[in-house]
Amino acid sequence: MVKVEGGDEFYFDLYYVKEHYYKEAVGKDGIVNKIPVTKCKFLINPDDKYLNQPHVEVVSHRRIKVQIMEINRVGGIVAEPRYLIGLRFVDGNKTTPVFHIMVKNDKEFREKVVKELEYYLKTSSLIT
Repeated sequence: MVKVEGGDEFYFDLYYVKEHYYKEAVGKDGIVNKIPVTKCKFLINPDDKYLNQPHVEVVSHRRIKVQIMEINRVGGIVAEPRYLIGLRFVDGNKTTPVFHIMVKNDKEFREKVVKELEYYLKTSSLIT
């Protein structure tokens, strides 16, 4: 059973962060040097404890709204019941077309929405 309904809206906080840390490297002369390293990450709904660490720098923050447009139950008698959910993302002044995902339960719904959101972020520059 899926607990979302048509017309529901919820938000994802998207953060682009840089982690600063030091990596030890041994030089030709045998002296151990600490080399500064920066690792960039894109995070969806990160924990505040992580964001407030001293080695984490928040570069940007965005909020994307997910709108549930429709939910249809598929199967049930012969086949295992599934839910066909139509949804779209609203990112500032950009709104995606309605797309559909097929899920069995709430856990799979959350996983697929995050996967679709990651895909959207990779391809959002193509949407005008």
